[in-house]
Amino acid sequence: MQPIRAHLSEGRLWKVTLRLCECLRALEIGTLIRNLTAGPLKFRQFFDQQALWIRKIGRIK
Repeated sequence: MQPIRAHLSEGRLWKVTLRLCECLRALEIGTLIRNLTAGPLKFRQFFDQQALWIRKIGRIK
């Protein structure tokens, strides 16, 4: 993260972060739709995976 911050202004870094979040959200929605069509077990696995990600992100901050 440090090298990126050196090259990008704070505003630009924020925009890049937002864009990355949008891409991730789009991927999550795609995964959600696939898992909804795959059945309840897959659906549960998806939400377990989301919970793991949220915990990881919480630790990073």
